[in-house]
Amino acid sequence: MEYSAELITKVKKNLTILAIKHLKSVDARTLTILQKNKIFESLNPNENWEEVLPILINKAHPDRISGPFGPLFFYLTQEKPPKANVVNLAELLFATNIDIRKASFDYFWNLEDKEIPLLTTKTRTLLRALGDTLFSTDGKKWRDAAVAIYDALNEDWYCNYAAVTQCLQRNFVSGVNEFLTNVTRPSIPSVDSVTTGVWEALEQKEEILQVIENIIEESADIKTALNKYFLRFGHLPLGGKLSIVNLIDKWQSNHGRLDDIWTTLWAWADSLTIPLPRYHICTYFISNPDLVPDDSHAKLWHEIVEIIHIEWTQAWRMFCEIARHYCYHLEVRLPFMNGERIASQAWWLAVQVCKLFTSNKKGIKQLRNKTFLPELNLSSRIWQIASPAIKPSSLRFLTLNTNSIFSLSLQTMLGNKLDSLKPSSMATDDRKRFEHAISGTILGVFPPKIKDVSKKVYTYEDTVLLTAKKWLPYIEEEDKSKEMINAFIAGIEKLITSDDFETIVMKFTESHLGDQVLVANYLKNMIYTEEINLDTIWKAINDSNWREAAFRKSNPYILQFIFDALNEIEARYQEKWAYNLPHYYALELEKAEEPEKKKHLFACVIYSSLCGNTVSAIQRLLKGENRHNYQGEVDNWRKELEETQKWAPELVKARIRPILAVLHI
Repeated sequence: MEYSAELITKVKKNLTILAIKHLKSVDARTLTILQKNKIFESLNPNENWEEVLPILINKAHPDRISGPFGPLFFYLTQEKPPKANVVNLAELLFATNIDIRKASFDYFWNLEDKEIPLLTTKTRTLLRALGDTLFSTDGKKWRDAAVAIYDALNEDWYCNYAAVTQCLQRNFVSGVNEFLTNVTRPSIPSVDSVTTGVWEALEQKEEILQVIENIIEESADIKTALNKYFLRFGHLPLGGKLSIVNLIDKWQSNHGRLDDIWTTLWAWADSLTIPLPRYHICTYFISNPDLVPDDSHAKLWHEIVEIIHIEWTQAWRMFCEIARHYCYHLEVRLPFMNGERIASQAWWLAVQVCKLFTSNKKGIKQLRNKTFLPELNLSSRIWQIASPAIKPSSLRFLTLNTNSIFSLSLQTMLGNKLDSLKPSSMATDDRKRFEHAISGTILGVFPPKIKDVSKKVYTYEDTVLLTAKKWLPYIEEEDKSKEMINAFIAGIEKLITSDDFETIVMKFTESHLGDQVLVANYLKNMIYTEEINLDTIWKAINDSNWREAAFRKSNPYILQFIFDALNEIEARYQEKWAYNLPHYYALELEKAEEPEKKKHLFACVIYSSLCGNTVSAIQRLLKGENRHNYQGEVDNWRKELEETQKWAPELVKARIRPILAVLHI
């Protein structure tokens, strides 16, 4: 039996009405789409928009509430007494009244960009393309245009960032929560449209140099020059000619020496609410120790230690954690992409978010614990499950695996300048923190190979070993840390100068714990940042004695480093690594006796199976004679994966599903 088109349309309408009948309200976008399809045509999206119109089109209207510009419009209602109200002007694009649509469009069209743009170029291009269509009298045409512009504004990172700024200024908490989600969990098109910073410094050296020249030429005062540099490049620890040190020196060559450079530069850093400018000023005075006033060395060292010993500073910790969150978030959604580009974007986004919140020093700990750490925990869980294959990059590696790229950068800079900076002037507490930071950093064995000076772009690409050596004379002889640091320096130098990579890999399980830590870090660094000889790694994991020592009998700390390194190889190269690694972990798990070791190895099986999109190793464990030993871990992982699946993007959900199916057997 055939049905007429008219009958089919009528049935679809009735079904749609029934589907939404239980809802208390329908948002303006949904109603507009329904009206485009001739459903609820007589309804107005919002009658209150009529009262907004005269206030919106008159910039001098007394009912306007002043504040920063963005997609939100704050005004006083006509009630007695009047109340403050807010409307998202993007929603006015759905008004049936063409004057309201035009007023909303004109508002966005005329938004003037400040230091941070209010709209991306992509959104402005769409406004230009669809403006005339939005004012059409054809219902279908203008509604299509309204939906397209609304979606672009809703996804636009700059626009959401501006909305958060507005909400914070007005203490509009529910608005902050709504728009901050789009800021901290941006879509890929949204991030791709952000073009303010520099993303690939290794490839853009000449472009950066030219921009620096332009900044110097165009800036009449040093503060303007510093602000322009910081907006474009300040999110990265660039070195040499790309650094802020070079900018300041060249600006002075062109415009004249600054009378009191110490006071001027710190005044600029003090004028900004985030901690990162202080790093850049520290780099200048480390490079120019003769410009530090005689009575200010202790102050400089305190500033340096506040950055180096990041665990002591809430603002620095939050900043670096937000960057790590963005790196996780973007990598999951951009597999096979350039690691340097993703990490650079992550740091730039983190700078902008911190500008919004770090001025509130009293509330920063609570904000970090309740808002940004949960975001980081979620994004890191999803990232670990996704195991995205990303192009090797030192910036990416350090963003994900160190406390702070800026801490490492300052430590490497100190080197030959350390004596000139009068470390004897350091306060006792700062001395302890500095020593603690240096001890932890050298254990990281970064960089695993010393680069040619001409190829260095980032400050951290120098080794911290020179700084550690220079610090040794300042450690008292009876201090046990002196001997320990000396031993680590010797072990690292042996590692990074060795040409026998195979012996390093095959023999490291036979050495004592301290050397194992160094070698495990070294291997992880090499795999994340270099193209290494994978045949040697393959030979090692196929050696049953090596696997027993590395997987089953090693310290949990060592196992974590080995797993991270092997998981990076599996993600990038798949094939034999994906087929075999989960089973190798399972083999050692079946032989393990300690409960904690079993727990760690079961996690390795799960993550490696997720990375390789396989389930056979898990099936093997759950059908084997020891399957009853794993029930507790099965229950825990089932809950963990089910919870993570709720928030994960579709690609990651697809990886989780087969693993969950096996865990439910």
